[in-house]
Amino acid sequence: MFPLISHELGDILRYYNLSGKVKAVSTSHQKRVFPVEFYVETLSLSAVKVTDDKTKQEMEVQLSAHPRGVLISFLAEFEPMEEKTFTYEEQPALSQTLFTRTAWVGAERVRDIVNTYDPESYKLPYGLENDFFQIKWKVGEGITSFYNKKAEVEMCKSGLETFFTPVYERTEIRKGVYAERSLIGRNIRGLHAEQYQGDLTDVKILDHGPVFTKVELIFTLEGTYHSSVVIKMYRHLPKIEFSYRVAKTLSEDIESLYLPLSLNLPDAEVMIQNGGVTMRPGIDQLPGTNMEYYIADEGLVYRTKDQTILVNTFDTPLLYMGEMESHPILLCDNKEENNKRPVYSWIMNNTWETNFKMDLSGFSEFRYGVEIVEQETAEKDMESLSDNDKGVVTFICG
Repeated sequence: MFPLISHELGDILRYYNLSGKVKAVSTSHQKRVFPVEFYVETLSLSAVKVTDDKTKQEMEVQLSAHPRGVLISFLAEFEPMEEKTFTYEEQPALSQTLFTRTAWVGAERVRDIVNTYDPESYKLPYGLENDFFQIKWKVGEGITSFYNKKAEVEMCKSGLETFFTPVYERTEIRKGVYAERSLIGRNIRGLHAEQYQGDLTDVKILDHGPVFTKVELIFTLEGTYHSSVVIKMYRHLPKIEFSYRVAKTLSEDIESLYLPLSLNLPDAEVMIQNGGVTMRPGIDQLPGTNMEYYIADEGLVYRTKDQTILVNTFDTPLLYMGEMESHPILLCDNKEENNKRPVYSWIMNNTWETNFKMDLSGFSEFRYGVEIVEQETAEKDMESLSDNDKGVVTFICG
């Protein structure tokens, strides 16, 4: 259906032209700045010029590797539901020189020297920063800071709630595959369940340019062959996109895989949209109903007195809220403290042996986003969350 709709809007279904026109369609009902990305099927594209056809503004672009060629990225402001066209033109490769009066890179091309010529590259193995966020990590220790620079608050929590850090849980089968599952009752784990937190072992710098920086944090995690979090921070947007890449190993145990979404915002209200209805988990639900897990349409929203923080869960609608251990199950009593529980993206499980393969094995990737927006009504905040879920549709049209 999408190819038919995009073709009606002008998609020429050819992506190998090194110069042409591209159309970007905002699906948002609000005026917002969005990332715009499209790819060109080519082995080489050294430089490109992108111009807004209406305003004649030259866009600041970044070229990145793409599985089918070269990815072109830039930021653009859109009116509600606006369609924009841009002209892109191949440019000669930029001349580069290593001859400066500042020592900034070694002969082996490692940029680890503190300098003023390139004041960013030498910091990247240790953290990311823009005008809105600062993330710090340390190999062997993990994520050490997730700082909100606008609100001047440290949002990173400790223990199993540490942001960007995957958690694996396993209940060993002792009494048989089916008998063990029946014994967990309302819990999603057994009394002897064990939790394992990812151990940060390496950092890879994947991309760094005028639009965004992308790094991969590689974790050693029980129950997985590969486990990494790829973080993409935009230079001029209060927005972070990240994804969890995992290769799950084979096991018959009762298993769950989580990614913490808890933020250290004690005064914030947590809100989700469930079936199109906005609600505060633990408060706006029927007395006596479940508070352990929820289905969220697009993710969750933290609403403080000064800011709104959107957390999109693009591929994982299931959220777990509560203690990460076997515990007595409290049913909803509509108290406000119920809304202050830890929040995790419940990525996968084989608890009920439905919707997933029983062993969960294989390669998968799950995407997320965090963004600070101007505080509006709860309905407007949820609309912004939904807008992020759709984004901007982009295709070459000439």
